[in-house]
Amino acid sequence: MNQHGDYELDPFEKHGTIDLAEELGDDETARLRLWVIGLVILVAGGIGWAVWQWAGETSEPEAPVAAKPRPVVAAAETVEQEPADLPVLADSDGWTREVVAQLSEHPRLAAWLLNEDLVRRFVATVDNLAEGVSPRPHVRFLAPAGAFAVVESGDRLLIDPATYRRYDTLARVVGSLHVDGTAQFYRNVKPLLDEAYQELGYPDGDFDTVAVRALRLLLDTPVIAELEVEEFASSYKYADPHLEGLSDSQKHFLRLGSDNLSALQTQVRRIAQRAGLIVQ
Repeated sequence: MNQHGDYELDPFEKHGTIDLAEELGDDETARLRLWVIGLVILVAGGIGWAVWQWAGETSEPEAPVAAKPRPVVAAAETVEQEPADLPVLADSDGWTREVVAQLSEHPRLAAWLLNEDLVRRFVATVDNLAEGVSPRPHVRFLAPAGAFAVVESGDRLLIDPATYRRYDTLARVVGSLHVDGTAQFYRNVKPLLDEAYQELGYPDGDFDTVAVRALRLLLDTPVIAELEVEEFASSYKYADPHLEGLSDSQKHFLRLGSDNLSALQTQVRRIAQRAGLIVQ
């Protein structure tokens, strides 16, 4: 088994190769930012990414999952929502922490809410995902502990299943989110999301449109039980040219592992539908 520490390489700056270190390195507790891709979930919501650490239990890899019909995602025209008394964007962290903390009892979510500028960070992450680029600057809190590793299987190199288990906690947090409550929160906070999105240089931007693009990338990412890689320079790349040709954000999603990615896609689809982002 070949292992590499998370500090060694940043393959996204090396010809698009996959990250031996899952590229997000650094101390988990010191950087907890953003309130989860719990909505990057929403997107990719995390939308969101993942995206996405820590060892835990997962089932052993199964046979490659057959391709599924590609989902259709579109922004709904109207969505009923309760009126929300929103704070100004610059002072929204306290309100965001209080509301989002009610969406799940998982202790990791509370830790993820410790950082500042939560709405802006979430929006920037979703925008990166929608553009197909790495959201690394905004989601360092998702840095996986331990090392990325590969194992030999005959004449093939496969990503070690233990690598995927580092993302089990992320999948569990996203899965623990209250679906209707998270969807309602998204609609209520939408004015702040729009404002933060427009600050990025989209003066007439509607955040639903970028959320939809990120959702498409997440839901279009193939679920594959065994991922074969090959050595490339001082890193690795996917042996399958189709996978190697995916966007950086989709390569993030692939490294969650098939179980975690499938669970994330299912939960994201549920929340998106409730939020008025139609997924079929």
